[in-house]
Amino acid sequence: MAEQTPKVFEVEVDSTNLTHTVRHELIFSIAKRWFVKPAYSKRSQGKLVYRLLPGNYIKFSLFISKKKDYAVITLSHIHIDQNGIEYKDIFEYKTTYTDIMNIPDDINAPYVLAYFIKVMPHYHQTARLDLINYSISETAQELVEEIRNYLQMRGVSQ
Repeated sequence: MAEQTPKVFEVEVDSTNLTHTVRHELIFSIAKRWFVKPAYSKRSQGKLVYRLLPGNYIKFSLFISKKKDYAVITLSHIHIDQNGIEYKDIFEYKTTYTDIMNIPDDINAPYVLAYFIKVMPHYHQTARLDLINYSISETAQELVEEIRNYLQMRGVSQ
């Protein structure tokens, strides 16, 4: 019996930095334990496009309003199978733009969260991940709990 080739799904995420707002999203592979590199960028539309195989992923999302000093971090679970894509929010935290920008410099910040913020798109650009990828030792559940606990300890309101 011939083995069926898995279907590849295209997933678009926001990646834009405008004068007063930032929309930044990346996809993290639960199986490989690192951020997935986008297949390509639609820079003029402020989008990154991923080609994903069936599996489980975490979508990291960040919305910033610089003018209002407001930011929201959302983590969502993405499940992809041959039938399609299913999204489920894990948690959301609201804070200030100023607080978000301090996270990459905090030695207590979870590495994945600090990296996510560090690769935020520059003005009128899309995000670019480093060529060197890494793998973390934590499971996805441990990673999510570490980020949740860290943000709660910073006094971030839910």
